Amino acid sequence: MNIIQEKINLAKKNKVQLLNLSNLGLEKIPEEIFELDFITNLNLRDNIIEEIPYKIEKLKHLKVLYLDNNQIKTISSNICNLKELIILNLSNNKLKTLPDEIYKLEKLTRLFVSKNVLEKIPNSLSKLNNLEVLDLKKNALKEIPIELGSLKKLTHLDLSYNSLNNFIINCNTKNNLKKLYLQSNHVNDITERIGQLKKLKLLHLGNNELIKVPNSFNKLSQLKFLNLSENKITILNLDINKMEKLNEFKIYLNDNIEIKDHFIVQLIQRETKFNSHFKLIIDKKQSIRLKHFEKHFTSGQIGVIDFDNKIIPEGHYKQIDNDVINKYQLVDPFREKLRQKMINNSEKAELKISLYTKIKKSIQKLF
Repeated sequence: MNIIQEKINLAKKNKVQLLNLSNLGLEKIPEEIFELDFITNLNLRDNIIEEIPYKIEKLKHLKVLYLDNNQIKTISSNICNLKELIILNLSNNKLKTLPDEIYKLEKLTRLFVSKNVLEKIPNSLSKLNNLEVLDLKKNALKEIPIELGSLKKLTHLDLSYNSLNNFIINCNTKNNLKKLYLQSNHVNDITERIGQLKKLKLLHLGNNELIKVPNSFNKLSQLKFLNLSENKITILNLDINKMEKLNEFKIYLNDNIEIKDHFIVQLIQRETKFNSHFKLIIDKKQSIRLKHFEKHFTSGQIGVIDFDNKIIPEGHYKQIDNDVINKYQLVDPFREKLRQKMINNSEKAELKISLYTKIKKSIQKLF
């Protein structure tokens, strides 16, 4: 009896609610699983499953379903009959679409569909009124339903690494969105209604095609983190007094951007949880235009990335996205020193071992 059958039999015998069949080389979901209608948590991640059959609906008490890291191309709409489902993870598969009936998953709070090949998502997704986390990063989305703004309980929305040209949703002051990731798209237009997101704390718009940002950004009074790096922005009409919580702002690789002195002065004076963190992160070319702030090019105030020499501010790698570090092959001098130290210590240790081995052999020859 193989391990898969053993786990299924054990679950059946003991009425176990959690069944973990991850990383077992499954090509399809075993038929016996559909008889276990008492399980609430099913983990099938890290297999090579290609489809989700209609019988999945038999697992009527299922609350958590992990199907990430498979080869799934199609999902039966019957999955939407799992009325108790709270968490559904479909990330890292080969899905092109989601079932229109997804709105039936009324209790769903977390939906993960990153790293697929989705070109669109159904409008019915906006009817998942209990959804709190929606992860759609690294797909092929060119547009999103405007109705997404109807998801009042949504706190985390990740649309990064898609092909979106704009971000236009019907958001309003009742939205609870706190984190919005839109980096690495082709966004050149953002709805003015974004200012209605009164609870927004993080907004990542790096690596897009923005020329300007809406004036309604000034209404984002709870915003702490704003990333506008790698765009084409020239003028920023941001009111630092209205954006009273902002304490980390990234604008590097906007070649002709203009930022007002009083904005910088007030920003770098703000207290933060980690006072060593930079309040403003710019690039070397921008630092030339802001040379009169040179004494503030220090930890806790203004950080300067030297893209020509591929160097980030020493000891601040955590404030720079890994994707940016990898893309431009940037190096943190502090980490480089540690790496060299480890290499040197390793070489010394190998030398000691080699010397010890030679001495041991020499002694053995004497006897």
